[in-house]
Amino acid sequence: MGIFSKRTLPATSATSELPIRVSDYSDSLEGRAEAATAALATLARASDVGRPFGPGFGLEQAREWLLQILPNQSELQAVGHVAGDTLAAGFRSKRIDFDTIDKVLGIDGEGVRRFGLSRRQEAANIQAIEGAKETLVAMSRDDLLALRRWHDDVSFMAEVLAYHQMAVLRLELTRDLGQ
Repeated sequence: MGIFSKRTLPATSATSELPIRVSDYSDSLEGRAEAATAALATLARASDVGRPFGPGFGLEQAREWLLQILPNQSELQAVGHVAGDTLAAGFRSKRIDFDTIDKVLGIDGEGVRRFGLSRRQEAANIQAIEGAKETLVAMSRDDLLALRRWHDDVSFMAEVLAYHQMAVLRLELTRDLGQ
């Protein structure tokens, strides 16, 4: 199956309701992308900047919402490219770096201490975000071979999009993206 196929994704097990009504948005890709951003924005308020985001701290919920709102692989990829490209542009212009992303996602030393993450939680969060960071580097270099896992593993694709979109939303709140 090609990387731009329209394969429908398997249904996710619903453990929480969406915080938005998808029907309030256009049934186009742009409308669903807006709905996905609106859903994730509920986890990206100003008070959330610096709060941990990762396994056990909203990642699973965000990934589930994305898979519900963007029901096929090509849509998930298209929206994922937008978030990744936004971050990659911030890196190229030197407005942001990985330390800045770690800080807004609460996995820097300050966030770990402030929210009392155990060493195990800290390690799990750092390990989980590494794939999203590697994908971001590959996107910024147009490295298609390095992006193979992102294109082939739908769950990983949703996880990377959750990290990238959460970083974009929180960075916009801090104005680190200059938008």
